[in-house]
Amino acid sequence: RAFVADRIPAFDAADAGDYGRALGAYEGMTRVQPDNPASWRALAALAELLGDRDRATAAWREVVRLDPLDPRARAGAASSR
Repeated sequence: RAFVADRIPAFDAADAGDYGRALGAYEGMTRVQPDNPASWRALAALAELLGDRDRATAAWREVVRLDPLDPRARAGAASSR
């Protein structure tokens, strides 16, 4: 239940265009449930949007670790090679 409650601020921040705050919220969610690929996907996408290539690549790599067949994650993880 805590995880669901943590998602609300992330969604609200993203909807409001406050991508930096949303990124921080998703980072917190990855600490609470590090095995949830959805949070890592959102973190990667927001990091890309904010131009943080290193953070995005690291997050995409986590998605690949958790969901090896995710084609978007595989492409994102490979982008820095």
